Amino acid sequence: MDVIDPSAPGLLFIQAQFSIGLLGKIVAAGRQQTQQREGNEYGRFLLQVTIMFWWAGFWEPPCRWLRMTVAIKRAYEKPAPSDGQRVLVDRLWPRGVSKDQARVHHWLRSLAPSDQLREWFHASSNWLLFKKRYFQELATGEADAEMERLYALLERHSKITLLYASRNETQNNAAALKELLDGTRKPPSSSGPAAAAAAGRVAKRRPRA
Repeated sequence: MDVIDPSAPGLLFIQAQFSIGLLGKIVAAGRQQTQQREGNEYGRFLLQVTIMFWWAGFWEPPCRWLRMTVAIKRAYEKPAPSDGQRVLVDRLWPRGVSKDQARVHHWLRSLAPSDQLREWFHASSNWLLFKKRYFQELATGEADAEMERLYALLERHSKITLLYASRNETQNNAAALKELLDGTRKPPSSSGPAAAAAAGRVAKRRPRA
């Protein structure tokens, strides 16, 4: 029986080739696992980005309104740079205040409540019912057009301040408007006397059976 000398050159060469080949397979396998792991992570990243963009399409209105801030302020208070766009929402100009003092950028007088509603509120102090009737008025006529102007201002500016002259700092039309804008919803266009009148005109034009 012959004993093979481990130090023989041929055997050492074969062992070296086997070791190198085995090492290469180990490295290749490790590289493949790394690439697979990176591919999985990249795939999850792409999936997350896709979901985010898909959800942004449905969440766009809230995102848009979150960028803006609505504040209210008495027209008699001193203007400040932090007010942003100053919007007067009263029908009458504040008494004793000059245009230079007020620094009003926009005067949307049709957003003021009607005289009848204002007098009714002063007599009843029913804030909840006042807001309901006021929002119905905002969906009619010139008020509806100026609401569109107000929403357009919110699109272009990150901060607006609604100005009012009332001494009641918590229950006034500017405070009601702020609640409406913070709720990111418009008053229903199908409500109010104007919509009822329009429906009546349509009914009159319909041919009789």
